[in-house]
Amino acid sequence: YSSGSISDVILINNEAINTGGGIVLQSEAKVDITSVRIQNNHALSGGGLFIGDYASSTVRDIVFDSCYAATSGGALIVTGFAAPHFLNCTISNCIADSIGSGIITLAFSQPTFKHALLVDNYSPNEGAGMYVEDTSVVTLTKSIFMRNTAKSSGGAMAIAINGTVYMEYCLLEDNHSGSKGGAIAVLNQGSPFISHSIIRNNSANSGGALYFTDGALPSFYNCTISLNSAESRGGAVYTSNNAVFSFRDCVFDNNKALTGPGGAILLQDFTEANLTGSVFMNNNATYGGAIYSITSGLFNATDSHFDSNIATFSGGAMVFGESSDSTLLQCTCNANTALFGDGGCILEQETAIIRLFQSSFSFNTANNAGALGVESTSVATSIQSSFYNNTANRGGGIYVTSLASFHDVNSTIQYNNAIEEGGGITIFSSDVVLVGVKFLNNSAAVGGGIMLNYGQDTPTFESCSFSGNRAITGGGVALIYAGPSHDKGESDINRFMFDEQLQTGIVESPHRVNDRLDSSYDFINATFTDNIADNGAAIFFDSPLKTTPRFGPHCEISNNFARMFGGAILFATYSNPVQLIF
Repeated sequence: YSSGSISDVILINNEAINTGGGIVLQSEAKVDITSVRIQNNHALSGGGLFIGDYASSTVRDIVFDSCYAATSGGALIVTGFAAPHFLNCTISNCIADSIGSGIITLAFSQPTFKHALLVDNYSPNEGAGMYVEDTSVVTLTKSIFMRNTAKSSGGAMAIAINGTVYMEYCLLEDNHSGSKGGAIAVLNQGSPFISHSIIRNNSANSGGALYFTDGALPSFYNCTISLNSAESRGGAVYTSNNAVFSFRDCVFDNNKALTGPGGAILLQDFTEANLTGSVFMNNNATYGGAIYSITSGLFNATDSHFDSNIATFSGGAMVFGESSDSTLLQCTCNANTALFGDGGCILEQETAIIRLFQSSFSFNTANNAGALGVESTSVATSIQSSFYNNTANRGGGIYVTSLASFHDVNSTIQYNNAIEEGGGITIFSSDVVLVGVKFLNNSAAVGGGIMLNYGQDTPTFESCSFSGNRAITGGGVALIYAGPSHDKGESDINRFMFDEQLQTGIVESPHRVNDRLDSSYDFINATFTDNIADNGAAIFFDSPLKTTPRFGPHCEISNNFARMFGGAILFATYSNPVQLIF
């Protein structure tokens, strides 16, 4: 091996036909480099410096400027088990025609960089600042990637083919890619471990900051990911093809998907997201202001917070669809908005599954489903959760429809408001079982606590309590309309007529009468107290069908007040029988 030192040298306008336009270190070389400037050097690969074959140099205060490689490594290649240490390294205005315009690391190399600056590098392909692949391991500390541009993926960095990156206290800002991952693209089982870093103001077509695919395994801790934008999908993060990633104690703030879904994160194609102690705030997209998960995406969030996210259409904070599987444990969703669609916080649809444990939803707003929308054969389970002060036209707190399934145990649905119907929850033709749920002080025009619209299904309410709910016209707690599937396109407000023009509840729509099915309702160990409406203060049954409401055992209906008729219960008069069982 060779040893020595290079210091206080400027290398300008040098060229190599093969590798290392400025300097080549190999064959276990131990050469220290200090205060060197390598400018406008060219080579096939490694335009400025080539380090390989177990070389282990220490490089201090080096500058690469305007270097070029016809293939890869416009400024620097590190390969062949080499383990150099870089301190105060600047790489700017470099180009490689293939990949890694600033740096490429290969073949089990293990370089470390402290106080590196990679700025204004350009790649017509991937990894304008750095490309890490082929089982190499790179460590970056207190380094900056700024204004790097890749025409394809990974404006600042691309990690592929089992490459590993450890990054701490770094800044990735104002980087751009023409396709995916404005800051970082993680491909082919690449594994970055990034902590205490800021990823800000990056942009791409999809995945404004980050792109994970093909079995990528990224992990982030205590990072801030903000002000990133995607022209299409995934304002901050876009994932696909079996990527598995985690964010712990991270903040996603003000990221945007300008014309597509997933303001902060988009998951698809069997990808898995694990979030712990993270915050999503002020993110924006067409659907899923913060999160959009489809095609069997797996999403797990624990002790995380979703605040003030906005969707132009549905899912102010989150949309889960197409067989996605999601779990929220001890999460909060506050002040999210679906401007022109359903699900102020969450919209679940198309065979999706979601579980909500000890989570809270408050001050969310939507057209329907102020907090949670469960639609299109999806399945939702809620345990010990809170739905508080959410607002919608229908289903102030929760909206369940289209053959969906919703089961809830020991949750509280309180102070929600629906402008039209179902202050607490609106249910249409779905499987619903509520056990130990409290409906408190919800309000609506009709069905202050619950609006039920059923065919032959039997909703069950066991050990539930209904107190202080209000309806302007009818049904302080539950207004029962047992008819055909609800037509969302038609307002029911103009059909609230009963007897002498008294507004009370919803009367059967004149169309599709032959489609109606008999229905029944079970209230077990339920308590109805202090509810108020014009008519049917506790419950208003409005059904042109054979209806069998069953109360008991151990139900209590007390201290309710009707401003007109039915202090406790009011039945509309139809020719079909109503069988009331206590």
